Amino acid sequence: MAGRRAALKAIDWLAFAERVPPNQRGMFNALKTRTDAISAKLASLPETPAAIDWSYYRSAVAKPGMVDEFEKKVIFLSKRVTPVFSLKDLFLRIKIKKCLFYSKINRERFFWVFI
Repeated sequence: MAGRRAALKAIDWLAFAERVPPNQRGMFNALKTRTDAISAKLASLPETPAAIDWSYYRSAVAKPGMVDEFEKKVIFLSKRVTPVFSLKDLFLRIKIKKCLFYSKINRERFFWVFI
């Protein structure tokens, strides 16, 4: 996971801790503990998942063709690459969708007003 971890941004916990008010220190410590646990779990995972032994499943599953169909679906899904967006891009996309939605509603309102 070293390649994936390099792409993530590191959090400056000391600078973050300085901005936390004293009454929210417990929530901050819980957040840091949870983040550290997730980071440790992520670091323990291998870079690539283990290969699936399809011949074993073909011999173990009684229904013919089921494993072949599932293998095709797994291969199809593994070839798809989902784009990674930053949080800023995500919020921008949501704002654009909301604007388009509300502009469509307003156009329909104007249409009914002038008929």
